[in-house]
Amino acid sequence: MGEWKAATEETEQPQPADGAWSPRQLSRRGAPLKISAYAVCLLTRRSAAFANLEWCLDHALAAMVLYDHACDWQDDLASGRWNALVAATGTSQRADAGEGRRNMERARAETLAALMTGDAIERLFRAIRTELDEALAMSDRVGVPGLSAHLRVLATQLDADGGVMRARYGELGERAAAALFGDHPLAKRGMLRTTARCGRGDSR
Repeated sequence: MGEWKAATEETEQPQPADGAWSPRQLSRRGAPLKISAYAVCLLTRRSAAFANLEWCLDHALAAMVLYDHACDWQDDLASGRWNALVAATGTSQRADAGEGRRNMERARAETLAALMTGDAIERLFRAIRTELDEALAMSDRVGVPGLSAHLRVLATQLDADGGVMRARYGELGERAAAALFGDHPLAKRGMLRTTARCGRGDSR
């Protein structure tokens, strides 16, 4: 409960220097779920399995927090929090005194442009899938078929949601390019993202 209390009392979500959060950091807000998981282990006389089950839950909860970051990036940014998706775009944090609202507006515009032209969404949902795969592997190892089945369904669902999100922002980018460039080759489907990658020196 102390872990949960500390997480819910945070007013900001600090961004690590390398832009990466550990599963433990991401899963802190779901800590109360571990209480019921431990109770189930005790009731079924499988207390020795709790350490592995906790590891599984850490990864599953990390995936859900990352998904929440993808869905709520605008609200988080408006509150001054650089969440995982905003960090993935490379949006810079500004700390100019008296420029809070203006900085948030600039950061929102910068993040939106990056989402329309870059691969931040793809990379975040890849990280989500990695966390779920880790959780699923441990759930199978521990032998919790109900949890494993749920994680498989969840992974499929979030993969689909990631595809929808990528398509939505990609379409917004193409519309913006068409409005700015008209019939210019930059406005053709896929060219905006290709140009952005080349500008970053990304050969993918």
